[in-house]
Amino acid sequence: MSTDVEKGHSLRKIARFIYAQRQLIHQSWRKEEYTMSLTRYATMDPLMLMSIVNMKLRDECPTLEDLARRYDISMSGLQERLAQAGYHYQPATNQFVQV
Repeated sequence: MSTDVEKGHSLRKIARFIYAQRQLIHQSWRKEEYTMSLTRYATMDPLMLMSIVNMKLRDECPTLEDLARRYDISMSGLQERLAQAGYHYQPATNQFVQV
Protein backbone atom coordinates (compact mmCIF):
# COMPACT_ATOMS: atom_id res chain seq x y z
CA MET A 1 0.00 0.00 0.00
CA SER A 2 1.38 3.39 -1.04
CA THR A 3 1.65 6.25 1.32
CA ASP A 4 0.69 9.79 0.42
CA VAL A 5 4.40 10.68 0.33
CA GLU A 6 5.12 7.92 -2.21
CA LYS A 7 2.17 9.01 -4.34
CA GLY A 8 3.40 12.60 -4.27
CA HIS A 9 6.89 11.48 -5.25
CA SER A 10 5.50 9.50 -8.21
CA LEU A 11 3.40 12.45 -9.35
CA ARG A 12 6.45 14.73 -9.24
CA LYS A 13 8.43 12.23 -11.32
CA ILE A 14 5.63 12.10 -13.88
CA ALA A 15 5.36 15.89 -13.96
CA ARG A 16 9.14 16.22 -14.52
CA PHE A 17 8.97 13.65 -17.32
CA ILE A 18 6.09 15.48 -19.03
CA TYR A 19 7.91 18.81 -18.67
CA ALA A 20 11.08 17.33 -20.21
CA GLN A 21 9.09 15.88 -23.12
CA ARG A 22 7.41 19.22 -23.77
CA GLN A 23 10.80 20.95 -23.77
CA LEU A 24 12.16 18.45 -26.31
CA ILE A 25 9.12 18.91 -28.54
CA HIS A 26 9.39 22.70 -28.29
CA GLN A 27 13.12 22.68 -29.10
CA SER A 28 12.55 20.31 -32.01
CA TRP A 29 9.71 22.47 -33.34
CA ARG A 30 11.82 25.63 -33.13
CA LYS A 31 14.76 23.95 -34.84
CA GLU A 32 12.51 22.63 -37.62
CA GLU A 33 10.94 26.04 -38.07
CA TYR A 34 14.34 27.58 -38.71
CA THR A 35 16.10 24.82 -40.61
CA MET A 36 13.26 23.54 -42.73
CA SER A 37 11.85 26.78 -44.06
CA LEU A 38 13.55 28.01 -47.20
CA THR A 39 11.15 30.90 -47.72
CA ARG A 40 13.64 33.25 -46.02
CA TYR A 41 16.58 32.13 -48.15
CA ALA A 42 17.36 35.70 -49.22
CA THR A 43 18.26 36.73 -45.66
CA MET A 44 19.72 33.50 -44.28
CA ASP A 45 23.41 33.05 -43.52
CA PRO A 46 24.90 31.70 -46.78
CA LEU A 47 26.78 28.83 -45.13
CA MET A 48 23.68 27.73 -43.23
CA LEU A 49 21.58 28.08 -46.39
CA MET A 50 24.02 26.01 -48.44
CA SER A 51 24.05 23.32 -45.76
CA ILE A 52 20.25 23.15 -45.57
CA VAL A 53 19.82 23.18 -49.35
CA ASN A 54 22.42 20.45 -49.87
CA MET A 55 20.75 18.34 -47.17
CA LYS A 56 17.39 18.72 -48.88
CA LEU A 57 18.91 17.96 -52.28
CA ARG A 58 20.55 14.85 -50.85
CA ASP A 59 17.57 13.58 -48.84
CA GLU A 60 14.41 14.91 -50.47
CA CYS A 61 14.81 16.34 -53.96
CA PRO A 62 16.42 14.70 -56.98
CA THR A 63 17.02 18.05 -58.72
CA LEU A 64 17.30 21.75 -57.94
CA GLU A 65 14.15 22.34 -59.99
CA ASP A 66 12.26 19.88 -57.78
CA LEU A 67 13.51 21.64 -54.64
CA ALA A 68 12.39 25.04 -55.94
CA ARG A 69 8.98 23.65 -56.88
CA ARG A 70 8.52 21.75 -53.60
CA TYR A 71 9.38 24.75 -51.42
CA ASP A 72 7.82 27.33 -53.75
CA ILE A 73 10.99 29.41 -54.06
CA SER A 74 12.78 31.00 -56.99
CA MET A 75 15.44 28.67 -58.35
CA SER A 76 17.37 31.53 -59.94
CA GLY A 77 17.04 33.62 -56.76
CA LEU A 78 18.44 30.77 -54.69
CA GLN A 79 21.30 30.24 -57.11
CA GLU A 80 22.11 33.98 -57.13
CA ARG A 81 22.04 34.15 -53.32
CA LEU A 82 24.44 31.23 -53.00
CA ALA A 83 26.63 32.49 -55.88
CA GLN A 84 27.17 35.73 -53.93
CA ALA A 85 28.83 33.58 -51.26
CA GLY A 86 30.84 31.58 -53.80
CA TYR A 87 28.64 28.46 -54.04
CA HIS A 88 27.54 27.09 -57.39
CA TYR A 89 25.17 24.26 -58.23
CA GLN A 90 26.69 21.11 -59.72
CA PRO A 91 23.96 19.04 -61.44
CA ALA A 92 26.21 15.97 -61.64
CA THR A 93 26.35 15.71 -57.84
CA ASN A 94 23.07 17.57 -57.16
CA GLN A 95 24.89 19.77 -54.63
CA PHE A 96 26.11 23.32 -54.21
CA VAL A 97 29.90 23.51 -53.93
CA GLN A 98 32.32 26.33 -53.30
CA VAL A 99 34.17 27.41 -56.41
